[in-house]
Amino acid sequence: MKNLFLVVLCALVMALLTSNVQEINAQTPPPITCDAQRLASCAGTILFGTRPAFNSTCCKGLRQQEPCFCQFKNNPTYGQFITSPNAQIFPSACNVTIPTNC
Repeated sequence: MKNLFLVVLCALVMALLTSNVQEINAQTPPPITCDAQRLASCAGTILFGTRPAFNSTCCKGLRQQEPCFCQFKNNPTYGQFITSPNAQIFPSACNVTIPTNC
């Protein structure tokens, strides 16, 4: 009887552990797709130095695309925008980090 109890207890523990792993896997966000077009709303800042609002489309796009900054920075087409003097507004306005070592 004691052995049966231990077997049932082990089975329940394994079932709980398995269900938690499945929940964790189900909550994993999809991978980021680097898309420079999502930063088009930041053109005003890049061109004129206007400070975007934290909850603006520009800042939301920057935060979403932040893992892609090195890729953009190393791209001949987009790199000039990431490294422009006006882009230095983004870290404080949007709470993002523009990498210096990519």
